[in-house]
Amino acid sequence: MSKFVGIEVLPFAEAIRRNAKMYVGPVDSPDVLNLLIQEALCLSLDEVASGRCTQISVTVGDDHRVIVRDNGPGIDMTIDRSIWRAIRGQPVY
Repeated sequence: MSKFVGIEVLPFAEAIRRNAKMYVGPVDSPDVLNLLIQEALCLSLDEVASGRCTQISVTVGDDHRVIVRDNGPGIDMTIDRSIWRAIRGQPVY
C-alpha cells in the first residue's frame, strides 16, 4: 500500500487544467495570456539556440487564438522510471 494515501495522481494535462494557478498565477489576470505566449515563444527560441530548429511562426487568429509553431523535435513527454516509482511509493534506485 502506498504511503501517499489520499493523493490523486492525475495525467499531466489534467493536473495543469485543475491547478493552473500553480503554473501561471491568477487565471483571471490579463497578463496570463501574455505569459503563456512568451513561454511558448521562449521554448521555440531555445530550440533555435540549440540548433534543433530553423523556423518559428506565430499566428494570431480572428478568434484571438495564438499559435506558436516551430520545426523542432518538440518536448519529450516521457517520464523517467524513478518518477513512476516515487509516485507509486516504490523504492527509487
